[in-house]
Amino acid sequence: MVGGAGSNEVVGANLKAEPRAKTNGTQIVERESGMKVVEFTETPNPNAVKCVLDARISDRARSYFNAQAAAGDDLARRLFEVPGVTNVLILGDWITVGKDPAVAWSTLKPKIRKAIEGAGG
Repeated sequence: MVGGAGSNEVVGANLKAEPRAKTNGTQIVERESGMKVVEFTETPNPNAVKCVLDARISDRARSYFNAQAAAGDDLARRLFEVPGVTNVLILGDWITVGKDPAVAWSTLKPKIRKAIEGAGG
């Protein structure tokens, strides 16, 4: 389901959050420890990568196509602070990050990892 008219946020099905995390309905607001990126997985889109995490971080899909739309979401905001990030999808225990085709993954992945691992806990 897509948010209201003009909205850049996509809202998905409810998922059960892990017991160690508390949510406010859309995002983790407290964790006992910081989240870690377990691996980066290629997607069919060469300008998107799936970041698999060590724990579930969201009970609903959160999708943003620009930094302004992500302003109220600390994790997404941190990812948009990485030069070259163009869109973010957060769901369950993974995050898909889209990039500008002119920017290399070898440059972005360490910065994406830092933004993700610095956002939780």
